[in-house]
Amino acid sequence: MKAHQRLLVLLPLSLCLAGCSVSVVNGEGDYLGDLYVSPTGKGTDGAGTKENPFTLAYAITLLHPGHTIYLMEGTYSYSYPIKVDSTRDLFPSVSASEMKTLMPEVKTDGTEAKVIFDFSNMPFYSTNRGLSFNTNYWHAKDFEVKGAGDNGVYVGGNHNIIENLNIHDCQDSGLQLGRKSSSDNTLDSWPTDNLIKNCTSHDNHDPTGEDSDGFACKLTTGYGNVFDGCIAYNNVDDGWDLYAKAESGPCQRRIGGQSATAVTLKRIAFLSIME
Repeated sequence: MKAHQRLLVLLPLSLCLAGCSVSVVNGEGDYLGDLYVSPTGKGTDGAGTKENPFTLAYAITLLHPGHTIYLMEGTYSYSYPIKVDSTRDLFPSVSASEMKTLMPEVKTDGTEAKVIFDFSNMPFYSTNRGLSFNTNYWHAKDFEVKGAGDNGVYVGGNHNIIENLNIHDCQDSGLQLGRKSSSDNTLDSWPTDNLIKNCTSHDNHDPTGEDSDGFACKLTTGYGNVFDGCIAYNNVDDGWDLYAKAESGPCQRRIGGQSATAVTLKRIAFLSIME
């Protein structure tokens, strides 16, 4: 009788493994696998599966090192920032082998879902950044970001990869690297060893027409940051802003007696069209 009871419990699970997405739970609220999110996902009432996805904000708090948040197809519309920081990234990664990934789901036909982050309802304000990555070892790729009230994407952490994003119509620089907080006043607390790869940033414009660049890596940035294969065009200010001043140091620094480069640009392009 006991064996028969165990069979009745295991059979639904085996059926689900054959045809459903599963998030393994280790204790209450502790999800150990990859997670699915959607524009209509749920918080605590969700399960992180295709059938019952989470919201993105909730999934960020649950994701463990080495796993992926899969974005289901659609437009994710927000009037507030989506932040990956120490208060939300509750299981932080500490090495490249533990990289966390944020990317569209792969559909049954082998193509990736079309995913748009739309922050167009955000008012113009300096803290209204769309997506912020202020912790370490995140890989975000293959989606569109538009309409943020400040930067579309902001990177304040270390060892992150931002790849193949289309960022546009934001009210400050499309993508910017800089310190996480105004209280971070030393070089060792500034973003270091980040890779921005094959991203495009265009048509960014602020109300004053003075500040919106394609890409910005300026003032409070660490060393080893690389922009590779990125394109900037039709931005109201600079395609690339690498502004530095005495207080924050030059783009080329001396660290431990050796030269360290704050930012490297490889295979980049920019275009400005003047009417």
